[in-house]
Amino acid sequence: DLEFKSQYRLCSLNSVNVGRILVQIVHFFWASLRASPTGMTPIAFSIPTGACGNITAGALARAMGAPISVLCAATNENDIVSRFLNPSADASTLRFAPSPAVIATHSSAMDIQVPYNVERLLWLSANQNGTQVAQWMEEFGSSGVLELERKEWGPKILASDGQAQSLGLCAVSIPQNDAFDSLKRFLTKMNICCAPTRLWAPVRP
Repeated sequence: DLEFKSQYRLCSLNSVNVGRILVQIVHFFWASLRASPTGMTPIAFSIPTGACGNITAGALARAMGAPISVLCAATNENDIVSRFLNPSADASTLRFAPSPAVIATHSSAMDIQVPYNVERLLWLSANQNGTQVAQWMEEFGSSGVLELERKEWGPKILASDGQAQSLGLCAVSIPQNDAFDSLKRFLTKMNICCAPTRLWAPVRP
């Protein structure tokens, strides 16, 4: 309805635009303080993740003082974020590298091969050092892979490595069939019908 759109000055807004992320920061403050009114009990969030806009908002809210302990990026089979934030115990690097191709799923908003907001998360982890981030992105652009030394950057990014000093990030990848099983459980046990995107979380009803 172009006439309606023009009359009310409507537009779509994805997380490329920082304006959307700024709005989502408010969501994290509201949710964390609703769950922990005194702010004395930090809250863990599980966030369905595609382009990493929402989890970037969570990291910003956490840095601003919201009572957040962990931000868990929950992905589907398009798991570049999960692989980056969930390295094996003996891994010496955090490796950011896309899969050969995007896998089409029923949560299409999460079917992203290279999530652009990772650049903003790296900026936060690098203490807002734009020069460092520019070097990383140039390396990624030329080779298709970015590897960060875990000993140096793990404590600044990963909840498991840095606790309160880090961005508090972790990740999990959940196959589509497991998400569908969760959808069925929500519907049969709680009479709640969920959108597919909302099912990608490491929590079972």
